Amino acid sequence: MGETAEKRFCLAIDDDIVDAPSIGPKTAARLRSARIFTVCELLDADPEEVATIVTARHITAQAVRDWQDQARLVISVPFLRSTHAQLLVGSGFRTYEAVALADQATLMSAIVKLATTREGQSILRNGPRRSGEDRGLDGKRAGIGTSAGGLNRHADPSADNDISGCTRP
Repeated sequence: MGETAEKRFCLAIDDDIVDAPSIGPKTAARLRSARIFTVCELLDADPEEVATIVTARHITAQAVRDWQDQARLVISVPFLRSTHAQLLVGSGFRTYEAVALADQATLMSAIVKLATTREGQSILRNGPRRSGEDRGLDGKRAGIGTSAGGLNRHADPSADNDISGCTRP
């Protein structure tokens, strides 16, 4: 099968912060107090500084790092949804490269293990309901496997949706 003519990403660097994985309206309002209004600003933020400025207990430096990694995945992997990025990061697959190079059985085992925990159940419970929105351009259900978004071990994620202008060196 050939490549899909157009790759569709579920998040862009100039999207409002509320559109980023794990960020709801209340958390977005708290992040705005730290001058984070867009996904790009989240990616550029220093997690320690954000945790210091935002006084909510759940907004820790580690939480900010998780959100940054989740956002990078959704920006870099076509068709990847926020819930999928949360599952991947929660399972220890924090980068495009880690996902692309992972053995499929190892990746799926880690996700299933996470899904049986309280954290995993929370991610799955709060994720989007099944709908046409969860389908790729070919009409097939999008998932986190290699067929879902054209993820392959040799692809350059920055060539598809450039985040180089808004990430820390």
